[in-house]
Amino acid sequence: MTRDDLAGMVRGNEYTTSTEAAEAVAPRRSAMQLLIIAAFEKYGAMTDEQLEQLPIFRLNFGQTTISKSRTELFQQGVLEAVGERINSRGRNMVLWDLRRHQYADKLF
Repeated sequence: MTRDDLAGMVRGNEYTTSTEAAEAVAPRRSAMQLLIIAAFEKYGAMTDEQLEQLPIFRLNFGQTTISKSRTELFQQGVLEAVGERINSRGRNMVLWDLRRHQYADKLF
């Protein structure tokens, strides 16, 4: 596994134990990222709040786990900010969507 594969999981100069820990959870993280990508493919642009409310995520994962994986996908160029939407508390949230022409080659 390369350093790029662990993007968003290990800081630039972290100790070996941090890298080992990140490698141990990387397969699970990849599965979460694939679930998030599938959700965007099915439902289109969403805020973090909307993503978290989908049954697959709401019933099985915590908010932090979901937003961290979505952030990693943004950092990897798979997702992009496409606008804003008002959330359930009346605040602006970033609207995310797939970078359709670029994300496929970044999955594997």
